[in-house]
Order: sequence, then structure tokens, then C-alpha cells
Amino acid sequence: MIRLVWLELLKIAARPRSYIGFAVIFLFCALVQFALYADGMEYIQFVTQNVEQSFVFEGKILNGSLVCFIILQALILQIPLLVALVTGDLISGEAAMGTLRLWLTRPASRASILFSKYFAGQIYTLLILIWLGLLALAVSLLLFDKSTDHDRLAIVELDVRCHLRRIALGQLRSRIDSGSCG
Repeated sequence: MIRLVWLELLKIAARPRSYIGFAVIFLFCALVQFALYADGMEYIQFVTQNVEQSFVFEGKILNGSLVCFIILQALILQIPLLVALVTGDLISGEAAMGTLRLWLTRPASRASILFSKYFAGQIYTLLILIWLGLLALAVSLLLFDKSTDHDRLAIVELDVRCHLRRIALGQLRSRIDSGSCG
């Protein structure tokens, strides 16, 4: 089973489509962090202008935790699409190329083949979320002030758990589709 998962990971790494998600996350994080670094306080003042008469804000609002939170919330709908781009192709892409039939002639059972594809998709999702966490949290903390009010890792942990549950959407899409998306 470990060998099947390893082979699936090699297939994922061999496809150029697999790196689109990493590139999109890098570009988006860099764009948001640069924009907030250059002009972030004006954005914060614009957002909080209606509640400044009712609430008193102490300390620096624009910090690494807030920038990380903004990035994670902006990508919450895009991450499943980036994951489905790769994981949806695990089964339907091989079915379209005809290599799935070749796999089924091997002594491995159908269940072990499907589970290996599922676990490879989980590992890919974990890697893309680690990449997102490194770029969103680590770089934001380096560029902006550090927050002492929040547990920064709780934001990333909650987001990772949410996205790991959504991997099933890519697998479901793969089973529903009759052909590959590319």
C-alpha cells in the first residue's frame, strides 16, 4: 500500500498542473502582503471608520496575525478548487488515458488502488496547506509586528482542519466526472 501511495505521489509530482496551486498561493500571498505593507493602515482606517466612535482600538491593529487571517479567509473558497484541480484528475485522468484499466490488471485490489489515490490526495492537500501556512503566517510575522493578543497557530490549525475535510470534494468530483479536465 505504501508503494502504491508513493507511485501516486510521483504521478502527482510529474504533472505540471500540480504546481499551479503552489504558484497561485505564492502570488496571492505576496500580493496581499505587499499591498498591506505599503498601504495597510489606510485600509484598516477605511474598514473601521464606522465603529471608531463606538469602540476604542488600542495597540497596533495591523499585525502579522491579522494579515494571516485576511489571507486565509480570502483563500477559503479557492483552496478546494486548487486541490480539486489535482485530486480530481487522480482517477478520471487515468480513466481517460486508459491507464486505469492497466492498473486493474495488477494484483493490487481496486480498494487499495482507490485508497492509495485518496491518501496521495490527502498528502498533496497537506503539502499545499503547509505551503499556505508558511507563506501566510511566517512571512506576515516577519513583515509586520507580532501580535501578543492571539494564538497565531490556532488560526492556521482551524483553517487546515477545514481544508482537509474538503479533500473529499475532489475525490467525489473525480468519481462523478467521466473525463479529465485537461
